[in-house]
This record gives sequence, structure tokens and C-alpha cells, in this order.
Amino acid sequence: MNKPNDEFSLVSIESDDELFETPEGDVTALGTWAPAAIDRSVFVSDQIEAVGEILKKRGQEMVKAGQSRINWVKSFKEALKGQMKQDGSTELVGIDWRLCVQPTKAKLIIEDESQIPESYKRTRTVIEIDQEALRQDLEMGVPVAGAKLEMNGSLRIRPNTKKGAA
Repeated sequence: MNKPNDEFSLVSIESDDELFETPEGDVTALGTWAPAAIDRSVFVSDQIEAVGEILKKRGQEMVKAGQSRINWVKSFKEALKGQMKQDGSTELVGIDWRLCVQPTKAKLIIEDESQIPESYKRTRTVIEIDQEALRQDLEMGVPVAGAKLEMNGSLRIRPNTKKGAA
């Protein structure tokens, strides 16, 4: 258990085969932590955040690489279908695989919306909340049913320019 002036300790928890470290103890006692423990906790937080950013970037790169391969396969299949259509063939037979083009539902292509008769058109009404006007009214104290303003705060971590003060 974390005690106010003890070293910062971490507890490991597992989630989806990943290891996460989380602060242990009573966070209400943070105000009584020793300055060195506060500095260590910020260091650990920075390190975990940096690793998280690296993993996030790698994940984005993997998504791009995966999409690139999927696009290649789609292009390859389209090229095969095009060649088969050009040759007048609906089937190619290999040793292990058989490729065949089967008819599917026709794809609808709208070339010019202005030429489509009105009988094929429908009107859609979209209701959108004016969030800026709503916010302004709430900030001026106007009560609005179904909405409220909730004050939040954010934790700022800055260098301590008052060395020795804690």
C-alpha cells in the first residue's frame, strides 16, 4: 500500500494480455507525498506515456500496411475478373483452386442527380442542436431543460521553479 512519504510503488494488472502499471494506494494522500516521490511518479508517467505514443504510432503503421495489402488483393482480383471478361471466360481451373465469376446484383451508378425524376427523391429533415448558443445561454444563467454545464479541471505538470519548496 502506498504511504504518504514512502517511495512511489506500482501495482501490475493484466488486461487483454497486456501489462499495465497503475499507482497503488490512497490518492487522497498525494498532498503529503515526499517531493522525491512526486518527481518519480512524474518520471514514470512520462515514460509510460512515451511508450504509449510509440505503440500508437506502430499500430497506425500496421493499419496502413494491412490496408495496403487488402487494396493489393482487391486490385489483383479486379485484374483477374477484367482479364476473364476480356477472354470471354467465367472460370479458371488450377490444381488446387477454381476461380469463377458469378453474377451479382447490379451496381447502381447515378451519373447526374439533376436528371433523376422527383418520384425517386425523398426529403430528409435533420435536427441539429446549436451547441454554441446553448453554451452561451447556460453560461449567462439561463436554465435549459436537458442540458447543463459541468466544470472540469486538467492536471498540469510543470517544472518546479521554486527548488526546495514542498
